[in-house]
Amino acid sequence: MAGNAGRVPSLRGVGIFETTTWTGIDGVSFAGGADAMFTASNLQMEPADNVVTLETSSLSGSSQTFQCPKLTTLDEFNSKTMNGKLYYRLPSLPDLIGGSVDYYSLKAVSTVATKAEIISGADVLYCKTTAYCTLTYRWSHTPVFYYLTNPIMFTGMEVSLILNPFAAPSRKATNELAADIRLDGFRFLTDDYTTDWNMGQNSLQDLRGTVRAKERTK
Repeated sequence: MAGNAGRVPSLRGVGIFETTTWTGIDGVSFAGGADAMFTASNLQMEPADNVVTLETSSLSGSSQTFQCPKLTTLDEFNSKTMNGKLYYRLPSLPDLIGGSVDYYSLKAVSTVATKAEIISGADVLYCKTTAYCTLTYRWSHTPVFYYLTNPIMFTGMEVSLILNPFAAPSRKATNELAADIRLDGFRFLTDDYTTDWNMGQNSLQDLRGTVRAKERTK
């Protein structure tokens, strides 16, 4: 599809959603999830008709271009293509690459720098300034979840978990929680930590929360 397209330098840049800086994103988790906002002209009016691609030489030493998964309903809802804005929640590296690759096999790579482009109809939109469309995945910004105990839970019980956030909390806004921890969609009481999450970001954090279990409905 991209092979027959014209190349148009109308992608101005990409930044974190709800910011006004579009100069690239550094520190994307290998697990994905960063809320990116692309600013461009010549976008297709239907958000889902725009396709994000990421090109990198970090994985094999030679250039590889991957077509990202399609926009989700959330992506479409948050996009304002009439105003030149395309929202996209970045995929994990395994989802981007496909196949049987896992996070720990990618750990040795440490850093994966990617260049974003958007396929819009017959055109490929790219940045004149490459750095403004650079998305850098870093293992150092990838939280690792070690275990949860007790796996058998009942309503209102306290459950302990251990995870290492690494440098991920450095990405959060001052008005955001350090983590939104959920089990099967149900949220922990995230203000019920036993340690100060924002201190010692590179050491294990022992977090505690109370699961508010609900009766399932069909």
